[in-house]
Amino acid sequence: MPGARIEIVNTRTGESKATVTDERGGYAFSNLQVGVYKITLSHTSFKTKILEDIHIEANKVFRYDAHLEVGELKETVVVTSDANPRCRRIGPT
Repeated sequence: MPGARIEIVNTRTGESKATVTDERGGYAFSNLQVGVYKITLSHTSFKTKILEDIHIEANKVFRYDAHLEVGELKETVVVTSDANPRCRRIGPT
């Protein structure tokens, strides 16, 4: 999916890196330390996906082909008041 944001965080050190997927949906991180990572994948109008306990090893490639689910549509309703409200009395005065 093009334009998705990918963030990877080393759970021991807290070091993080982020990127955006290319026009083919591809992404890569280089020079990662050996360790355990958390990966967060997000895109507008889709549910965020979080992968935890991802073990990155030396001289090995970790590949994950993400499939994001469509998220909920949200509406915004703006309510404004009339600057000159008209009041009408109902009933006996």
